[in-house]
Amino acid sequence: MQGSGVGVVIRTGDHTLIGSIAGLASRTTQVQSTLQIEVNRFVRFISGMGVIMALIFFIIGVARGQPALYTFINGISSFFFFFLFLLCFGW
Repeated sequence: MQGSGVGVVIRTGDHTLIGSIAGLASRTTQVQSTLQIEVNRFVRFISGMGVIMALIFFIIGVARGQPALYTFINGISSFFFFFLFLLCFGW
């Protein structure tokens, strides 16, 4: 087949039907499910507990006269131990 043709472009980009559908789809918001909300709340709680525990160990270590770096490392390791402990018991 051979031939020639002429086309006239009347709309481009966002002004086409597909462009307007894409614009509508990009403006929608996603609502979190109840499970996602509860999981996010649980993660914030566990993270907060770990940070508080690490901070308490740091303060106790400095108050006892231990070097700050040593107590900082102990606080961080206790945070990870607490996190792993909860994971092992299915929390």
